[in-house]
Amino acid sequence: MQEAMEVYQEILSSQGSVALQYSPSEGETSLREVIATQLLKKSMQIQVDDVLITNGSQHGLDLVGKSFINPGDVVLVESPTYLGALQAFAPYQPRFVTVDTDEEGMIPEALAQALQVYHPKFIYLVPTFQNPTGRTMGLTRREQIVQLCQAAEVAIVEDDPYSDLRYDGRPVPSIRSLWNEVIYLGTLSKTVAPGMRLGWLVAPPKFMHAAKLGMQATCLNVSALTQHAAARLLSHPNHGQHIDTIRKAYGERMRCMLDSLEREFPSGTAWTRPDGGLFIWVTLPDGIRSFDLVESAYQNRVAFVPGTPFFVGNDGESNMRLNFSNSSLAQIEVGIRRLGNAIKQVEPQKVRS
Repeated sequence: MQEAMEVYQEILSSQGSVALQYSPSEGETSLREVIATQLLKKSMQIQVDDVLITNGSQHGLDLVGKSFINPGDVVLVESPTYLGALQAFAPYQPRFVTVDTDEEGMIPEALAQALQVYHPKFIYLVPTFQNPTGRTMGLTRREQIVQLCQAAEVAIVEDDPYSDLRYDGRPVPSIRSLWNEVIYLGTLSKTVAPGMRLGWLVAPPKFMHAAKLGMQATCLNVSALTQHAAARLLSHPNHGQHIDTIRKAYGERMRCMLDSLEREFPSGTAWTRPDGGLFIWVTLPDGIRSFDLVESAYQNRVAFVPGTPFFVGNDGESNMRLNFSNSSLAQIEVGIRRLGNAIKQVEPQKVRS
């Protein structure tokens, strides 16, 4: 907070006449250069002109939909997938087709079949600490998916909000680092501040032109003041320490939630065990639907996100998404205890069939 205050004051004092003006549609060069440098360190072949600054990654998803999707086009997604992507693409009237998944995400054999049958416009993936499941796709799986899409000449949209939030295990290269044609989305919301509403879209030139036109048609540009501040915060000597601090804090909260689930949830409940990110995906005992649990949870003064909205169809009735990032260790323990009690209060045989 203190560093942000100082950065904003410095910019307004020294560059106020520039920072309070319009920004180029593609974004301020200073921020695009910082982001390109960071992505180069992640083995992506990036030029500054490959980066477009967006109002958060959700805006980037909308630009993908606006630039890519015609009514009736098929978009392949994981099952489950990020609800916000479904919402961003839906106004452009695609046909969503789910591809079977396992603990590593999209299954290559199922993707190969879907590519042959549906000839999609693109596939959408959150391969690292996926929202909502927290799972991560391994390197071999990523390479297989790239090979399939290259052969079928189908684009990949890689949504990557969480890869910097790794608490255990070794980093996995991004899909974008394996194939320069991948459209890649990132954000500052998870590592700096969601209130800044800053993200970026990395794309090859053939797509970037359409994305810029979409940008000009909707919002013209992103706040120049916020971009200048973000460029300085990302370049600040303490930025690496800041990332280490939030990794440590979130990692402790994740492990606290996992331990609490072991103690408090009834037999027959299962959940994912992520190496990072923000989410744990819970599967409830047979006969209990998450929507039927909402009222009992409310009475126990705890809330969760039911699983169904993360699916294209009506799946996910037995699932819930839990987030551990914005609660203290004590709050996590109390919340999981209350949620466990709520589950125990719902008798499966009384749940509506």
